[in-house]
Amino acid sequence: AASAEDERVVFLAAMNIAALARERRDRAEERQALAAAFATSAGARSLGEIVHMNVAVARAEDDPASPAARSAWLRAALAWLAFEPVEAFPVAAVDVVLGTVSVPKPHIDQAISEALLAAIGGAAGDAAAANRAAGTLPAVRVSGGTAIAPDAAIGGPGVTVLCSRQRAEGQALSQPRETLLGVVWAALRELCPAAEGFGTILVDGNLGLDLPATRDQAVGLALRAGVTEVLYGDERLAIDAATRPRLAADLRVGLSPTVAAIVAAAADPGSAASGESGLIGAPGGALLVRFRRHLAATTVSGSDADLLAHIRDRGRMPLGSLAVLQGMPLAETERLLRGLEARRIVRVDVEPR
Repeated sequence: AASAEDERVVFLAAMNIAALARERRDRAEERQALAAAFATSAGARSLGEIVHMNVAVARAEDDPASPAARSAWLRAALAWLAFEPVEAFPVAAVDVVLGTVSVPKPHIDQAISEALLAAIGGAAGDAAAANRAAGTLPAVRVSGGTAIAPDAAIGGPGVTVLCSRQRAEGQALSQPRETLLGVVWAALRELCPAAEGFGTILVDGNLGLDLPATRDQAVGLALRAGVTEVLYGDERLAIDAATRPRLAADLRVGLSPTVAAIVAAAADPGSAASGESGLIGAPGGALLVRFRRHLAATTVSGSDADLLAHIRDRGRMPLGSLAVLQGMPLAETERLLRGLEARRIVRVDVEPR
């Protein structure tokens, strides 16, 4: 398997190809190169990388007003609004949004917010102004970064977020950021007219991929977050105690795209595998997981290792089938898988229709 350093080289080379293609106005080659570049971080992307990726993808569209471009700008704006602290925004992402890195840190918030606002456009300006005048703008936080629990997943084609009826406090907004938030909230309410009464938007990066963009991803996010309601476009889906087990049994389990290799963990602390990963020897049956980029190698043992071995050897499968193979109740199987998922080792997704 390629090392993290190899993947970094692939990323840089592909980004250079994308830049050259953009200069030649070869959008098809630019999109292909961007896909190759960002594939190296799939499953391990930070919010900053999600902004970077969506801005680059939006600008590579043939039609800057296409639904695909507008959705990418909206995902970028939401990821930006959830990013804290703004002074730590990645230099590469600053460069792709602004076309320069020569921006003083105190001015980054205003510059990025204004650039994203200009890209999204003013079509939602009247609704945004009405939102601000009525004082109805929600707060924005990263999912998992606050004690506030989500109540629903809301969105439509192009983007879905988690929302709570409780309002997060303590975040002062600059005027450009508040204006951007007004436009973004208006766009979300246009996608999902039933999105009323929410106090906090919780932006979820879908375990290092991107903000969820499809109905299946919206349902998968709701099941992962434990919310009982999905508002997607004009559709309202209740995930009650009777519905959830059926939905869970049909979930598909597979390795995260950020996994590079899974091998038997070294029993000897002095072995090559142990030395490469910096890990101390693990008991028999444990597995060593190596990742493509960003994440340090880790060991998995016990029932987690048994589940992971099935997934490694058999490929993607329904969660219900995996529970049968493991001889374990469905709920317990899902609980263990969610732990592996949080470590970016597996993904538990709704199978695309």
